[in-house]
Amino acid sequence: KENDFLKSELNYLRDKMNSTDQNNIDLVNEVNDRLSRSRNILIFNTSENDIISDEAVVNDLISNMKVYVSISKIQIGNSSIKNRPLGITFNEPSDVTTILTTIQREQMKSLRLELQQKRNNG
Repeated sequence: KENDFLKSELNYLRDKMNSTDQNNIDLVNEVNDRLSRSRNILIFNTSENDIISDEAVVNDLISNMKVYVSISKIQIGNSSIKNRPLGITFNEPSDVTTILTTIQREQMKSLRLELQQKRNNG
């Protein structure tokens, strides 16, 4: 009887160990995925143009923001939708922060101007 109990306890511990190993593998995969995505941004609502390349559009947007970052890769979204999003991969995660922070500042500036105009117009 005691032998059966020990066998069942051993099986339980083995199962638990295997489950923990899989959880650790899943966690490592999730962290790696997040790290690889931390260098990416998506830009929506850019008009597609056969004359101007997507790289030129992205470089123009970035230069208008007055930030200096290096682009590693540009991808275009699925062709089944109009105005496909541009996926941009930068060399460093800090480049994404620089871009988003600048965009957020511009958005806040625009909202402040809109509020000021509404106040001035009554």
